[in-house]
Amino acid sequence: GSWPAARGGVEGSLMDAFDPTPGPSSSPKGDDPSGPRPVVGHDLTMGYLGVMSILVGIIILLPLLLLPFYPEELSVARCFLLPGLGAIGVGALLARRIKGRPHGRMYKGQDATVIVLTWLVAMNVGALPFVLTGDYDFSQAVFETMSGLSTTTLTVTDVAAAPHLILMYRSVLLFFGGIGLVLVVVSAVSDTHGMRIYGEEGHTDRLLPNLARSARLIMGIYCLYIGVGTIALTCAGMSVFDALNHAMGAVATGGFSTKADNVAAYDSPLIEVILMVLMMLGATNFMLHMRLLKRRFGTFFRDIETRTFLVATAVAVALVTAILYATGTCPTLASALRVGAFQAVSAVTTTGFQTVPSLAGWPSAAMLVLVVVMVAGAETNSTGGGIKQWRAALLVRMLVWDIRDHVTHRRCVHSNMVERYDRRVPIGAEERQEVLVFVLLYVVVLLAGTFVYTCFGYSLEDSLFQFASALGTVGLSIGIPLETASPWLLWATTIGMFLGRLEIYPVLVVATHVAQRGNKMLRHHARH
Repeated sequence: GSWPAARGGVEGSLMDAFDPTPGPSSSPKGDDPSGPRPVVGHDLTMGYLGVMSILVGIIILLPLLLLPFYPEELSVARCFLLPGLGAIGVGALLARRIKGRPHGRMYKGQDATVIVLTWLVAMNVGALPFVLTGDYDFSQAVFETMSGLSTTTLTVTDVAAAPHLILMYRSVLLFFGGIGLVLVVVSAVSDTHGMRIYGEEGHTDRLLPNLARSARLIMGIYCLYIGVGTIALTCAGMSVFDALNHAMGAVATGGFSTKADNVAAYDSPLIEVILMVLMMLGATNFMLHMRLLKRRFGTFFRDIETRTFLVATAVAVALVTAILYATGTCPTLASALRVGAFQAVSAVTTTGFQTVPSLAGWPSAAMLVLVVVMVAGAETNSTGGGIKQWRAALLVRMLVWDIRDHVTHRRCVHSNMVERYDRRVPIGAEERQEVLVFVLLYVVVLLAGTFVYTCFGYSLEDSLFQFASALGTVGLSIGIPLETASPWLLWATTIGMFLGRLEIYPVLVVATHVAQRGNKMLRHHARH
């Protein structure tokens, strides 16, 4: 749900996370005093970071599996080999700090620190294959990497000229970024590794009592959808390579395509329908997928978030279709429905696939609808972004409750309950405040990013749409040529994607503690 409840309420000093001196609560209850001393502080942080670094190295090396099929791209392999092996080597050295030792409790803010550092490492190390090709400068490479990991898929890549290894690498980034780096690690190792930082990536999806088994189950569902989607797209006329890349993108809700014209290159209604289904599955809360697969449809459709998501999708499709037809953008109602449905679903699921070459020139009313659903985003515990439909649903309910409380007698007592998963749950004042604070932060960041774009000469409408797409990790583009954009604009957009993927709070917590520590050091030096 809302951030502190879902993420463990990260607070406290950043320096506590890096202080190797164990505190009074560093040893878990029940540890044997005569056994190995629990690893805490700096070693714990670096150890977890090492495990994550190994995963980043594996991600970089995975595209090399395509070499037997494209041996002519052997010269590109070195771009992946060196940074991949380097990341694994460094990660292995760091992971030795926690190998075979019991883990103490994390200090305040340490879980946020680990996840922010993990994503910074993934973003910068993952950019090296792009840089080594010689086709990207560092700003472009980091932008492309963060766009993939955050499943935003705004791109600076010339898809028509890019090697297959690069195209597959972008899809691999989508695959792991969509499901979450921490979830992949938790699914591969025991519960003691990565457990405490699991929630920091936005996951509250524990389907089974054992978190590692739950993570494996989620990975299994995720891979199942991609596999079925690949087969379906192949049968619909795509090549196996294209089908795999598009299925990975759709389920990860990221719109990287292997074609310069994106999905429009295929001009196939069947392919578009398959992709819409995959996008909707990827944007649905994974806590509810088990209900769906077990045919517990009543539970699935009673959930407040699912109902809000389906209503938002239906309304967006209807509005965009009507606007495109009424304004003559599409000549027939059938063509308006086809284009409007796909682009609305792509926006509300925060995927970013397009069946039109550019959204530039679309009616402002249609663009406004897309901005609203991009901001609202997908469901919690899904691969999508935005403020999430759970918060959007609560905002609507809170408005209704507030109006109700103003028009009813003061002595009336109302229970603020919503359907969540298998039961009705109360929504207290604390959770309502958390939702409001997060939405306020999101809007502030959105306005700040929009302001940056306007400073580079773009119109307010174009700036708002482009940055809403970046912050919501969507990837729909208004036609701004990012491949020739200023490095400052690329970095601003990269920061927006980074904040959107980590949902702002962990980054804010770490930045605040770094600033506090800096002030303490300055005061210390001033006194001495």
